Amino acid sequence: MRFGMIVGATVGALLAGAAVHGEFKATPEPMPFSQNLRVFLLETEDKRSAQELLAMAQRKRPSTYGMLAFAEDRLFCLLIGNSVRHGVPPVETSEKLHRFSPALTEMLKRYSKKS
Repeated sequence: MRFGMIVGATVGALLAGAAVHGEFKATPEPMPFSQNLRVFLLETEDKRSAQELLAMAQRKRPSTYGMLAFAEDRLFCLLIGNSVRHGVPPVETSEKLHRFSPALTEMLKRYSKKS
Protein backbone atom coordinates (compact mmCIF):
# COMPACT_ATOMS: atom_id res chain seq x y z
CA MET A 1 0.00 0.00 0.00
CA ARG A 2 1.36 3.43 -0.91
CA PHE A 3 2.01 6.12 1.74
CA GLY A 4 -0.75 8.38 0.37
CA MET A 5 -3.29 5.58 0.61
CA ILE A 6 -2.33 4.94 4.25
CA VAL A 7 -2.65 8.62 5.13
CA GLY A 8 -5.99 8.82 3.35
CA ALA A 9 -7.33 5.78 5.19
CA THR A 10 -6.14 7.11 8.52
CA VAL A 11 -7.50 10.62 7.94
CA GLY A 12 -10.87 9.02 7.21
CA ALA A 13 -10.71 7.53 10.71
CA LEU A 14 -10.38 10.92 12.46
CA LEU A 15 -13.20 11.91 14.80
CA ALA A 16 -11.90 15.22 16.14
CA GLY A 17 -8.81 17.36 16.21
CA ALA A 18 -7.34 20.45 17.78
CA ALA A 19 -4.25 22.53 17.12
CA VAL A 20 -2.48 25.04 19.34
CA HIS A 21 0.19 27.43 18.08
CA GLY A 22 2.56 29.58 20.07
CA GLU A 23 5.53 31.82 19.35
CA PHE A 24 8.74 31.75 21.31
CA LYS A 25 9.17 35.43 22.13
CA ALA A 26 12.56 35.02 23.81
CA THR A 27 14.24 34.05 20.55
CA PRO A 28 17.89 35.09 20.55
CA GLU A 29 18.85 38.08 18.41
CA PRO A 30 18.99 38.95 15.57
CA MET A 31 15.67 37.28 14.69
CA PRO A 32 13.10 37.79 17.45
CA PHE A 33 9.75 36.06 16.92
CA SER A 34 11.27 33.61 14.44
CA GLN A 35 10.36 30.45 16.38
CA ASN A 36 7.07 28.69 16.99
CA LEU A 37 5.64 25.54 18.50
CA ARG A 38 2.56 23.71 17.26
CA VAL A 39 0.67 21.00 19.09
CA PHE A 40 -1.78 18.79 17.21
CA LEU A 41 -4.14 16.51 19.13
CA LEU A 42 -6.26 14.03 17.18
CA GLU A 43 -8.94 11.57 18.23
CA THR A 44 -9.29 8.58 15.91
CA GLU A 45 -11.99 5.95 15.52
CA ASP A 46 -9.79 3.24 16.98
CA LYS A 47 -6.42 2.55 18.55
CA ARG A 48 -5.05 1.13 15.28
CA SER A 49 -5.52 4.47 13.49
CA ALA A 50 -3.71 6.37 16.25
CA GLN A 51 -0.87 3.85 16.08
CA GLU A 52 -0.67 4.26 12.27
CA LEU A 53 -0.27 8.02 12.70
CA LEU A 54 2.41 7.42 15.32
CA ALA A 55 4.28 5.01 13.03
CA MET A 56 4.19 7.53 10.16
CA ALA A 57 5.55 10.27 12.43
CA GLN A 58 8.27 8.03 13.86
CA ARG A 59 9.54 7.22 10.37
CA LYS A 60 10.31 10.92 9.85
CA ARG A 61 13.81 12.11 10.72
CA PRO A 62 13.47 15.89 10.52
CA SER A 63 16.62 17.96 10.33
CA THR A 64 15.11 21.42 9.88
CA TYR A 65 12.57 21.26 12.72
CA GLY A 66 11.96 19.45 15.99
CA MET A 67 9.22 16.84 16.26
CA LEU A 68 7.76 14.64 18.97
CA ALA A 69 4.83 12.24 18.51
CA PHE A 70 3.04 9.79 20.76
CA ALA A 71 -0.28 7.97 21.04
CA GLU A 72 -2.46 6.59 23.77
CA ASP A 73 -5.46 4.42 22.91
CA ARG A 74 -7.41 6.45 20.26
CA LEU A 75 -5.54 9.73 20.87
CA PHE A 76 -2.53 10.94 18.89
CA CYS A 77 -0.38 13.98 19.71
CA LEU A 78 2.24 15.68 17.55
CA LEU A 79 4.51 18.58 18.57
CA ILE A 80 6.48 20.53 16.00
CA GLY A 81 8.97 23.25 16.86
CA ASN A 82 10.43 25.21 14.00
CA SER A 83 11.87 28.46 12.76
CA VAL A 84 9.68 30.51 10.47
CA ARG A 85 12.63 32.47 9.09
CA HIS A 86 14.84 31.07 6.36
CA GLY A 87 18.36 30.48 7.58
CA VAL A 88 17.46 30.66 11.28
CA PRO A 89 17.87 27.27 12.99
CA PRO A 90 15.06 26.01 15.22
CA VAL A 91 15.46 26.51 18.96
CA GLU A 92 13.42 23.36 19.62
CA THR A 93 15.03 20.14 18.45
CA SER A 94 13.38 16.74 18.60
CA GLU A 95 15.56 15.93 21.61
CA LYS A 96 14.57 19.11 23.47
CA LEU A 97 10.86 18.51 22.84
CA HIS A 98 11.07 15.31 24.90
CA ARG A 99 10.79 17.45 28.04
CA PHE A 100 7.05 17.75 27.25
CA SER A 101 6.59 13.99 26.97
CA PRO A 102 5.80 13.10 30.62
CA ALA A 103 3.06 15.70 31.07
CA LEU A 104 1.48 15.17 27.65
CA THR A 105 1.61 11.39 27.95
CA GLU A 106 -0.14 11.62 31.33
CA MET A 107 -2.78 13.91 29.84
CA LEU A 108 -3.43 11.49 26.96
CA LYS A 109 -3.71 8.56 29.38
CA ARG A 110 -6.16 10.44 31.55
CA TYR A 111 -8.40 11.53 28.68
CA SER A 112 -8.20 8.31 26.68
CA LYS A 113 -10.02 6.59 29.56
CA LYS A 114 -12.89 9.06 29.19
CA SER A 115 -13.40 8.60 25.45
